Parts: sequence; C-alpha cells; structure tokens
Amino acid sequence: APMRTARHTVDMMRGVPLTPLRPEVEVLRSGRRIQVVRASLFSGPDLDMEMARATSLRMRVADIPNPVDSEKTAHPEDEPHALPDEPVLLTMLGIGVPAFLRAVEFRRTGEYRDGAPGLVWLRMHNEMVAGCETSAFVRLATVADMASMAAQYLQPDEWMTVNADLAVTAFRDPVGDWMGVRALHKNDGDGIGLSEAVLYDLDGRVGRATASILIEPR
Repeated sequence: APMRTARHTVDMMRGVPLTPLRPEVEVLRSGRRIQVVRASLFSGPDLDMEMARATSLRMRVADIPNPVDSEKTAHPEDEPHALPDEPVLLTMLGIGVPAFLRAVEFRRTGEYRDGAPGLVWLRMHNEMVAGCETSAFVRLATVADMASMAAQYLQPDEWMTVNADLAVTAFRDPVGDWMGVRALHKNDGDGIGLSEAVLYDLDGRVGRATASILIEPR
C-alpha cells in the first residue's frame, strides 16, 4: 500500500553552515502499515559531523475510506484564511534577506511579530532537490519552520531566538503551492520558549507544528 508521512521531527545538533553537506538515510522500521525513517546531514572537513537529524513516521494509505464527520471535528482554527495580495521582503538582523527567504515568496498579515497569533503564507520557488519533484509534505515541513518567527514578540536587536527542533504532524497532505502558518509564541523567564502553529493550505487546516525555542540576549 502507498505510504504518507504523518509526522516529521527535526533536531538541530549544531548550526548548519553554508557548505556542502552529506545526507545519510536509514529505514528504522519497515512494515506494511507503519514505517520509520531517519535522515541526517553531516558537515565538517571529513563530512562526518552530524548537524541535523530528522525522523519521519509514515503510515499506509487505507484502501477502504473511514468515516469523515467535519461537523463533529470542527474547530474555529480549521477555517482557511485569505491570502494577502502583496508579497513582503523579509529581512533579518545582521544578514539582510536570508538565503531561505530568497527561495520563497512570503506574504503576511498585519499580526506578524507583534505577539498575537501571527499568520504567514509562503510558496517555494525552487525544488528542494534539483531534478526531483518536491512532495506536498516536504513543502509543508519547509514552511513550518517559520512557526518560530511568525508570532515572536521579542525584539530581534535585543534577543536571539533559536528553534532547536521542529515537529510537524499532518492529518492530510496539503494541496497547492501556498502553505500557511498561524503561530503562537509562549516563553517563561528562564530562556526557554515554545512556538506552536496551525498549518494550512488554501482549503483549510492541514496539521500542526511545534518548536522548542532557546532565548538568549545579544
């Protein structure tokens, strides 16, 4: 039976440099209904230093459809949000426009980075791997990384906020190129925070993302 990625978790071991990286992929569990896959990226002079590690949970797509009752599962966060008309050029302190944001079209609501639930929309311009079609879940997981920024209220010239991980869970694959991230940020006073987000396509809710945030003064 075909498989679909239901959950994807990334742990950042170190800051990833803008240098060649070596991927390594291993199937940890291979079953008819559930698969678990690990992927790591390595850098360093000998390409043996692990920079990031991801684990994906894949589930079989059922041959016989199960019931879907949208009324019983309805939630206010399910409703799709309007796509803003104008793109925005986002810059980051000290580096201008980061490389990732040069590869996407970025749109936002007026709530972005003011502490309220922030909503951003992104569309990828490029393939994740040259010559390979980018899957729907990869597009979703790529833009879900914005959860740590979409509602961050701490002033970037005073505080550095780093997401040390990212967990993405989806109950369906997104449709289309545009992915929405409606995020909420919480933190205590000990330098640890949490960003959580509802993930959308233009039809409505797709899943959820969470990120653990390291907070340090600049």
